[in-house]
Amino acid sequence: MLKPADQGQAGVGLVELLMGILVGLVLLGGVISVYVATSKANADNLKLARLNQEMRAIMGIMTREIRRAGYWAVVPGTTGSVGNPVWMTARYSAGAGSGTVDLSSNPFWQAANDLAIGQRSGEAANSCITFSYDLDGDRLVGNAERFGFRLNNGVVEMRTSATGTGCDNGTYEPMNNAKLTYVTQLAFALSTTSFNLAHPGSACVAGQGCQSIRQVSITLTLRLLNDATVTQTIVEPVRVRNDLYIP
Repeated sequence: MLKPADQGQAGVGLVELLMGILVGLVLLGGVISVYVATSKANADNLKLARLNQEMRAIMGIMTREIRRAGYWAVVPGTTGSVGNPVWMTARYSAGAGSGTVDLSSNPFWQAANDLAIGQRSGEAANSCITFSYDLDGDRLVGNAERFGFRLNNGVVEMRTSATGTGCDNGTYEPMNNAKLTYVTQLAFALSTTSFNLAHPGSACVAGQGCQSIRQVSITLTLRLLNDATVTQTIVEPVRVRNDLYIP
């Protein structure tokens, strides 16, 4: 007679159970590590994109504005006279008679209105630039036609108007979001190349017309306010389109 088969069921031992749990934990840990690394990379990319977007926006505004420095809505060679206040300047003031307009009469190049690099009180050297241009086309310098940019406690500020000179004077508006980004560096450098118009190739001398071509180099460094490791620097050269003319 055949012996009946053993009806008992074989179970999983404690060792096998622990090994299975261990393997599962290892796999789960690997998946979590990949997820965390991917999420961090995506977050870092988003932060960099936000930083780059703000930097490009600020730099774009600064370059466009600085290019306009010294613009004067006057046609050189036209004749003006006393009583014509449309383009009257110090050179042709009341009682000075009449004369022919030339670029040396440009009031936006004169003294306090000309392009200048300085600093706000308490900030780094060369972290501010001021200039003016004929915004409304009336050919006269007004308070709302003095512009500039400066660094002020981690914020890039744009000057919208000023009654006087210097980087501490005027009305300024912030350009970067101080709740998200911090400006660690804003620096301006001016280079000038002069040409003798009477004798091309020669140095400028008194009594001979001289043209000065000016270029401003801007260095801007931003970082995220809450993550100092996310930082970017951009350097941009700006050619001032309105050349300085000295008769």
